[in-house]
Amino acid sequence: IWENRYNGSGNDLDKPGCLTVDAAGDVYVTGISYGQSGSGTEAWRELDIVTIKFAGTDGRRVWEDRYNGPGDGRDSPSGIALDNAGHLNVYGNTWVGDPKAGGDGYAFIRLQYNVYGNHDGTNKPLGVRRYIDPFGKKAERGMLIGPSGIVYVIEKDGNGFALIKYSAEGDPVWTQRYPMPSGVSILPGRLVLDDAGCLCVVNQLEDSTQRPPHPWAA
Repeated sequence: IWENRYNGSGNDLDKPGCLTVDAAGDVYVTGISYGQSGSGTEAWRELDIVTIKFAGTDGRRVWEDRYNGPGDGRDSPSGIALDNAGHLNVYGNTWVGDPKAGGDGYAFIRLQYNVYGNHDGTNKPLGVRRYIDPFGKKAERGMLIGPSGIVYVIEKDGNGFALIKYSAEGDPVWTQRYPMPSGVSILPGRLVLDDAGCLCVVNQLEDSTQRPPHPWAA
């Protein structure tokens, strides 16, 4: 029916991450995009969260926003959802400073938008909400948006993983830590909420105790 291509201002990597569709059929896409062409550290710093609204009727780009966090580093989205108030919410990770230099590493945030945008085809967040991590983690996180704006977050915790449930207002509701035995490491994966309201976690597990010996091992 229609097709639309996006090439960011850096004329480099542009990668979609998540999308959602409203009742009118309009499409909202968020992903990562280089703000300028480059390589090495500079290219890494220019990786921003880009959110775009496309008209469902003809694929026309209605508005676009590029978010570059306070640390001028890598920013990436984890989820997108419309709420009952008609706002578009984009959740993700933003770099807020090197922990070795006193910064907070990665922070988990929500960007909230007016879905209509501006007449010039731009849009800016109505607000940026930074979520408090009860464990003080400074790494990137995965997430799932549940009913009524509830957010579930998964993150690496030592050789295991941790789960956090946040209310729609962004306050921690509960936390759980899941350590792994020595020699076993978890790479946090996907979160799925079933029809009964149970949270299912799909992780990648690496068990060094079960690795076959190298051919040259004595």
